[in-house]
This record gives sequence, structure tokens and C-alpha cells, in this order.
Amino acid sequence: MIGLPVKRQYQMRLGGAIYIVVAIFIGLAALNSQANLLFWTFGLMLAGMVVSGAISGFMMLNLHVRRLRPEQGSVDLPMNLQYEIVNSKRFLPCFSLRVEELDGAERLSGRAQSYCLHVGPGATGRADGLGWPTRRGEVRFKRIRVSTTFPFGILRKSVIFNQPASTFIFPRLHRLDRSLFTRLRSHDPDGNSMTQEADGGDEFFGLREYRPGDSLRSIHWRHSARTGRLVSREMSKLSPPRLMVVLDVRNSAAEDEKAEEAISFAASIANEAYRLGEEVGLAVVGARCPKFLPQRARWHQLRMLQALGELRLGEPTVVAAGLPMVRDARWIVIHAGAVDNALVPGAGRHLTAHQLAEYRLSGGSVVGVLQPNAPMVPVVDDAEGPGAEPEKAGAS
Repeated sequence: MIGLPVKRQYQMRLGGAIYIVVAIFIGLAALNSQANLLFWTFGLMLAGMVVSGAISGFMMLNLHVRRLRPEQGSVDLPMNLQYEIVNSKRFLPCFSLRVEELDGAERLSGRAQSYCLHVGPGATGRADGLGWPTRRGEVRFKRIRVSTTFPFGILRKSVIFNQPASTFIFPRLHRLDRSLFTRLRSHDPDGNSMTQEADGGDEFFGLREYRPGDSLRSIHWRHSARTGRLVSREMSKLSPPRLMVVLDVRNSAAEDEKAEEAISFAASIANEAYRLGEEVGLAVVGARCPKFLPQRARWHQLRMLQALGELRLGEPTVVAAGLPMVRDARWIVIHAGAVDNALVPGAGRHLTAHQLAEYRLSGGSVVGVLQPNAPMVPVVDDAEGPGAEPEKAGAS
């Protein structure tokens, strides 16, 4: 969708104000001295102001901007902002265009700005810039301002376009020490568990009668010769380790630094466990959030990170049913406040928000949700999906 202009502005910059003051002094000096050189200088300065205003004004006519879909980002990581600028004029090109967002600054550090040096007549240019997210959650963009100070930097001509869009900022993610996960491995040396499901291909499960379509390699010839009928091997399959992450933000106020650090810790654990090939689940105590049973899928990981990014702290919640029952899973509980060992009885590992510094790698390096050059996966808006339990009223 191409944005349409809703407002045009002329603005005087500091350099332009100084230019005008100097021009006034030269004009007064010319009147007092009646020197031809000063009159010529004063006239050239006035002509420069007129030319600057005329060129920038005509250059911003028939100009349109299209915001490309904003990428999802993470706190403290640069987020790409891209725009297409369409110059519909037949003869006059555009120079030195600056594109900036006027809305959504509450979650970005300053105004996100992009630059385009030249757009020829009848051509389309590209402006690329970076925004630095500072807070998790949804960012809603609306107004875009395209401006230029060409040619002399005296006046700035601006055109504001109305083009709503939104994107999502995930919590701050850190690289974690893998010893945190190896300590939680099960007694199986491979860290896997054998399911009671057939039709796998990893371990021997049992024997069954041959079915049409079975591979000849699956036939147990010795047993078949002994019984006089064809018998096939049935194989079990190994499932990846299961990890259940529980976030405890009870009695946490809005914008509580410890609670935000605990959210970042839980999101980093879920993201790192997914990278290690584990099935990850999530439950939150003390805030409204859907529960996620352990799964290994890209959309499942993004839904969990989005749920953590959407958490609203300090809101009253109704105590609902307890934590979901997950079979053969290891538990990690992240507490924003004091540790409550009764929250997950048994062999669960309890950590506090300040222990993030203990397991964080490379001096607290921040990582992105997506791998380099990985395609963007859209995040659905509904609160339910495969692997997520329906959100209960006041789930905690």
C-alpha cells in the first residue's frame, strides 16, 4: 500500500536561522554604507533562500512512500526498517531524502531514521535504516515523515504520510552456558527417552504379523521360518529431551526490573533449548498467559516468545488450575522474587532472575530470534494453537 500525504511542512533549521540573521546584518550594513558589493551579497543570500525553498518544495511534489513489512525484533538488537519511495514526477529528481517514523517511539530508541540519496524521475528508490527496540511488546507504526534540506540546508521541506503497520518485539535474548541444560539431562546418556510408539526406526520394539506394504528389510526371517508365517519387526523411536520452563512473576509490579530480567531469562532458556534440539514448554505463574506443552516446532518457539513479550505485569489475576502435567519432562523455574520450592515439587531446578549473569555467555551478548539469512516466520494473533492450552480466565 502506497501512503498518501496528509500534511506538508516548512521548517527552519538552526543553520537556516543563522543564515537569515547574517543576511539581515548584511542588508542593514548595505543600507548604511550604500556599498554595491554588500547589496549584491544581500541579494544573493535572498536568492539562495528563495531557490532553496522552491527546489525543495517542487521536489517533494508527487512523492509517495511505501513502508515494507517491518521485521520482528528483539530488545537491544537492531531492527531493519525499509521503505520504497516513488517519484511520480516526469522530469525533476529527488535528492537527500530522510525517512523517519513519528509514532512507535515508546518502544524504540529515538526516531528510526532511513536515508535515500537519489530517486530519479519516474523511478522508485529504497531507504534502509535501523531501529533499536528498548521494550518488549507490540510496536504500532502510523505516520511517516519524508523530508529534505536540499540544496543548501537552509529550509527543511517535509511531507507526512499516514500508513499504519505493526510489528512485535521479543524479550531480550542471551546466549546461555550449555552446562545449565546438561545438568538437567536424564540418566539416559544420550539425553533421549524411548517412547511406547511403534513405526519408528531407532530401536527394536517388538514383533507383529506382516502387513502388505511392509518393507522386506523389516521381516524377521528366522522367526517367520519357525512359525510358518511372515512376521515383521516393529521399531520404536527416540524422542528428544523435554523441558518445561516455568516463570514465576507473582507480586511483580509493572516495569519491575527483576521481573523483566526473569522474563528475559525464561525466554533465553526456551530459545537456547530449542536450538539444542529439545522439546520446550512454557507456563507462567502470576500473569495471564496461555500454557504451552513441550513441542519442537519453529512456530511453537515463536508463540512462546511472543507470549512472554506480551506479558503484562502488575495486573490482578485469578488463581486458576495448577501447572500442566507433563510426562518425562525436566523443569526449570525462574523466580522474579524469592524462590518457592513448593511451586514445582520434585527434581525441578529453581533459579532466580539475578542468576542470569551466572549463566550468560560472552559478557551478556544478545542474540536474535532468527538465524542469519533465515526467512521471517509470521506470528499469528490468536492466543490458541496446536500445543497451547486454551487460555483460562486469569490463568496463572
